[in-house]
Amino acid sequence: MTVGINTSPLAGRDGKKVTARLVKGRLDQGLIGNVSLRVHNTERPDQWEVQGRGELQLAVLVELMRREGFELTVGKPQVLTRTIDGTLHEPVERVSVDIPDEYLGAVTQLLSQRRGRMEQVLPQGEGWVRMDWRVPARGLIGVRTEFMTETRGTGVLNHVFDGWDPWAGEIRTRQSGTIVADRTGVATGYAIEQIQERATLFIGPGAEVYEGMIVGENSRAEDMDVNICREKKVTNIRSSTAEDFVKLVPPEADDPGAGPRVRGRRRVRGSHPHRRAPAQGADRRHPTGPGPQGPQGTPGLTGVTAPGGLCGPRASVACPVWLSFWPSAGSWIRSGSSARSAPSGCC
Repeated sequence: MTVGINTSPLAGRDGKKVTARLVKGRLDQGLIGNVSLRVHNTERPDQWEVQGRGELQLAVLVELMRREGFELTVGKPQVLTRTIDGTLHEPVERVSVDIPDEYLGAVTQLLSQRRGRMEQVLPQGEGWVRMDWRVPARGLIGVRTEFMTETRGTGVLNHVFDGWDPWAGEIRTRQSGTIVADRTGVATGYAIEQIQERATLFIGPGAEVYEGMIVGENSRAEDMDVNICREKKVTNIRSSTAEDFVKLVPPEADDPGAGPRVRGRRRVRGSHPHRRAPAQGADRRHPTGPGPQGPQGTPGLTGVTAPGGLCGPRASVACPVWLSFWPSAGSWIRSGSSARSAPSGCC
């Protein structure tokens, strides 16, 4: 994945280490004693491509830098492909799933949409079943959140690298729109109360927002611009319902190691060192440059194409997609609304 300096409107407000020299020095320091990590230069002097052995390792590196006071831009994980005998190959994972039998259909549909192939189903007794799958590694990015939702938190999913297979084609995931702030300001409880009925929000009252920042996930496929800074009008007229008790749904925390919260578009994740808040959104006007072409003519994204290399016995992970990481809270920032996402995934 790509790692670079923070270029969002909130840059420099929280972290003390924000320059390219400090970020590059910290990445080089991480290479000492860590043989599974690689850092490569990109076309831009303020961003680098970091390769590791999975989402968890890369998420740990970013979290350590966040706690050290760095403000970063971090890309969505992207698998590295190989060309074998002139054919494009991608890493494949062997997935074992233990679930109650009532969720068998939902999990089957979830993994089938991600180009998974079921190999066997074994009853475990007392209403539980075990399923074995072979799924492309890029299809497992972000699957854990949906898997826990489909199984009501009762399922167990494990996966391990299982070799290389020819490119499986496009992977379609659940499509959802975004909630975008239409102005700069501070989020208010009054506005959140009106929005939370139609969307899942990533921020709470008092969070700073700016124009173009993604503050939530829409339940429908289209994007929706909202005024999340709207305040209640103050008048001299008394009302019996003016002081009603309002219950706000807690914002959904965004796990950096769980893959992109909103898929199918380019995003930038933000993280600040001190304000440990949930995901604070995404900027659809985040500055990016033209990206390379992905496999099978897929429009490339900002950054560099993941080289066809292998880090040890397992496939490395890289990312051509721009994400903006401020060290205090995760946030996805959309770099463009018309381009399609390049094939993505993780080992």
